[in-house]
Amino acid sequence: ASLAQAWACPVASVVSASLANVCGVDVCISLVGVVAMFQAGANVMQQHMYDRIQTPGGEASASATLPVQRPMTPEEKAMEVKCGVEEDGERLACSYLLDLEYQLAQSYYWSGIFLKDMFFFFCNWHPFLGMFFSHPRHPWAKSERMMTTIVSCSLTMLPSALLVQWGKQNEYQMLTGLAVFLFITLPVMIVEVALYWLAVGDIFCKNWSSCVCCV
Repeated sequence: ASLAQAWACPVASVVSASLANVCGVDVCISLVGVVAMFQAGANVMQQHMYDRIQTPGGEASASATLPVQRPMTPEEKAMEVKCGVEEDGERLACSYLLDLEYQLAQSYYWSGIFLKDMFFFFCNWHPFLGMFFSHPRHPWAKSERMMTTIVSCSLTMLPSALLVQWGKQNEYQMLTGLAVFLFITLPVMIVEVALYWLAVGDIFCKNWSSCVCCV
């Protein structure tokens, strides 16, 4: 099962439970959904990383062997400023695929043209734009970005609604914003960063076979 399929059911339960809780349904339903979501996500993320490490270059090269890999040249790097999607077969003969994925995760200088590189940066790293316009071979896949957004929304809707309601009932509106920042925004940011590194961490393993034991 893909990462998106594995997260879909538990995330849906959290969303529905969150909306129901705002209307007064027992909060235990949401807690059960959260626990189920993290249990399913942990198991699938582990298998997802194992599959990616076993197959250098990602799922697209699962049916073929990559050629001998080498670093990109500056000219090749400038030509890789592209967004959207591409056919899987287009990368089967790429001799710098591993370096490309590595550079996509940590490099911001591509063509040397400021506006072009800035637009490329936005497409790869903007929370919303990245779900549609990130580089086709970016190690943080579009499906992973979308599921990260769903998980983030699922974890923030319920507590935000409860804090706002509590603030209105107890006349603590001025403290509501601070409470949301400290107890919702910051923890969710940590979760999102953790999900990001779980998604792209395997590309920093130069010796792919030795990384399997880490997963």
